[in-house]
Amino acid sequence: MQPHAILLLLFFFPGNWAEPEGSYMLKLLHFATFQNSTSMLVGGVGLLGDMELGSLDISTGNIHYYQAWLHPALPKEDWDVIESSIKSYVRDFNRLVQMYAMMPYPFVFQTSVGCELQSNRTVRTFFNIAYEGQNFIRFCLDTGTWEQMQHNQLSATAEQLMANASTLNEVIQVLLNYTCVDVLRLFIRAGKADLERQGELTPAAPRLQPGEEPIERFQLFK
Repeated sequence: MQPHAILLLLFFFPGNWAEPEGSYMLKLLHFATFQNSTSMLVGGVGLLGDMELGSLDISTGNIHYYQAWLHPALPKEDWDVIESSIKSYVRDFNRLVQMYAMMPYPFVFQTSVGCELQSNRTVRTFFNIAYEGQNFIRFCLDTGTWEQMQHNQLSATAEQLMANASTLNEVIQVLLNYTCVDVLRLFIRAGKADLERQGELTPAAPRLQPGEEPIERFQLFK
């Protein structure tokens, strides 16, 4: 898996903007259904709260954008690199799974990465990988390492594999520590009118117990 594919999923947009009121979440979801060793269905979606920003088309692999304010928020060159990087990440992820897959076909893998700016101005970030809808490994930002969420062979293999990707892990720390929240603030500002009109204010997440991680549920997007 190439580190730049993760880094360029989201860009650096440094700036000091006023904190928006309420709680908002920026989330990228990706799924890959592996039907056999050579055939798969791949899709994904980007969300701001419950508002769909765009999706990765299952049939063509093209990225579709759904909000009029989204493209003007960034220069065209930035969007070109973002699209290329998302496709590179998806391609590298799928190749990695096929190289190390030990489970019988068919099966589904999902990734969920994003951040939440809560109403009390605290930030929650996440980078989870799931198998058949259940998270089995996550990136722990505090330690800069991967953590098993299920104690089985799949989790152990994935943890060992990702632990050796030191450059990738450094990139993920930058992504979760800085980039995601900066982009989230930018999109909140650009899409403020739509967010207010559609009531897309995301309620604050329930308080989690120490070590507890919310399980993302995924859909297959067309």
